[in-house]
Amino acid sequence: MVEGNTIKDVTKVPHQPISITALAWKGDMMVSGDVEGNLSFQNMRRRVAKTVSTRRGWVIRLVFAPQRGNLKVAVQFNDCVQVWDALNEQMVGSVICPKQMPRIHSLDWASSQRLLLAHDDGCVRLVDLQLNVVSGLLHADPTFFCPALCNGKDALNVKYHLQHQPWNDGLYQMSLSEQQSAIPVSEEMASYLASPRLGVAERCLIVAAVMGDESDYQFWLVVLYCLKKLKWQQLEEQGTLTPEWREKLKREPLAADVDLLMEKEDFEAMERDRMAVQESKRTTYEQTRRCVHRLILLGQKDRAIQLLYETPPEHASYVADSLKACLVASLAAGEGVQSHVKLVATNFIISGMLTEGIELLRLIDMQFQACRYLQDNGRWEQSAWLAKVSLGPSEYGIIMNRIADYWCTPQVSLKSRALLLLLTLSNFPKLVEHLFSMRQFDRAVLLIEACREMGVEPAVPEPLREAAYLQFARLLMFLSNYSAARYYARKAGEKGQLLLEEITLIEQGGKVSEAYSAPHSPEATTPGPQVAGEDGTKQHATVISPDVAVSMPDVIGTDQDAAVNSEEAAMEQKVQLEVSA
Repeated sequence: MVEGNTIKDVTKVPHQPISITALAWKGDMMVSGDVEGNLSFQNMRRRVAKTVSTRRGWVIRLVFAPQRGNLKVAVQFNDCVQVWDALNEQMVGSVICPKQMPRIHSLDWASSQRLLLAHDDGCVRLVDLQLNVVSGLLHADPTFFCPALCNGKDALNVKYHLQHQPWNDGLYQMSLSEQQSAIPVSEEMASYLASPRLGVAERCLIVAAVMGDESDYQFWLVVLYCLKKLKWQQLEEQGTLTPEWREKLKREPLAADVDLLMEKEDFEAMERDRMAVQESKRTTYEQTRRCVHRLILLGQKDRAIQLLYETPPEHASYVADSLKACLVASLAAGEGVQSHVKLVATNFIISGMLTEGIELLRLIDMQFQACRYLQDNGRWEQSAWLAKVSLGPSEYGIIMNRIADYWCTPQVSLKSRALLLLLTLSNFPKLVEHLFSMRQFDRAVLLIEACREMGVEPAVPEPLREAAYLQFARLLMFLSNYSAARYYARKAGEKGQLLLEEITLIEQGGKVSEAYSAPHSPEATTPGPQVAGEDGTKQHATVISPDVAVSMPDVIGTDQDAAVNSEEAAMEQKVQLEVSA
């Protein structure tokens, strides 16, 4: 017994030759377990010990029950869980896994008389002291909804159904069909989802939050921000920006963790605040030198000159800093020297002195060339930063589009970031093209729908738009959502008409409908490898179940009729889609 820094009492535990694997102590009682399944009960006050053999093998964990005087202890083995009364050294309950119950990963006490067991089937069971499952004590919330517990097909069906329902003639339903119950969400959320203030984009943002999809939430958050901005500009140009629209289109700045997506003015203000903090915290010459570099790039030449003059005479860089201050001052006030300075800056960059060359180009207002030089030298992040704080709209768009293209290259593969960047640039054609190449047909289609609902024309080429609608309709057909599939197929041109015929055949054919209605894994819509089609063109095999698959053709740049796959190609892939005519 230890009291403060003094040992008041000592109890010596008898030495055991077998290794102890678990230990628990409550009050005067200490229980230990070893590799052979022996339990040792030791009363520390009475100095009495007793060992009991369970013959269950390695003791993994010992946990005493809560409440004063309650000396029940839960014992976890590899294939068994037991409850013992440590005071009387008697077993109260036992269960063998996986014979009587699924294998147990962990356990803990829920109360003095109840245990919580975590099983490998993903369930948590509440049991009593005899380890019998207790029923009727957990009251489920009828509005509780957890998409993570759904299989892949059901989760996607719920998501697409909640996002947009244009096929219901203006009605918004919370149930997937008349035979199914409503999706369990709160009445307030259901009411708002039916008529959100900003339409499809806002509804998709809410659904992403409900589904717990972080990537989708980030995407629709930026979409909604950009659509508000474009609508605001459109109404201002038309002179119809009413107070009601001002309130509806009010935008909150994007978070600092996505700083490259922020508005130019917000980003520049944030960088100036950061610069002020860095100036106040600098203590070394190296920190001052970095501040001077950032101030020059931010265009704050007067403050940069002041920091250069702070270099003490005894410092080795005193002369260089003084000459640099004179150069900054002369370039800020003089004209007609740009060609000479540009030549020197180019020579600096060629010689490997990139920082000095960029500073000179910024001093003569050639920041666009500076950004290009940074990109050519692999400084893409610095190029984006300089473009944010110094370039105009047109030049800024050129630089950021190059960065988006660079992020989409196979060597970098940052397409998710590139999508958000293209959103802020309002480059919807390239954005939809990248979404299509990433097989995110739902985002591509819903983005087009959201833009048109807000009165913003996305200017997506007709072939690309029809291809996106066609592939999204096929995806909905694979999920057995035939009403939605018909709606989008009607917008997909001639190939959409073929898909409509296929949907009709599927609903009439028993074998096909049974295949589509089977429960699927979360990977149900994951595109597979490219395989050869009937006419030699490439197709993507999309797994629907272990025994049933369908093909999703590349519709851009091919004239393939994607209505029905040939039986021979399906046999070679060990996947078959039977359509009875």
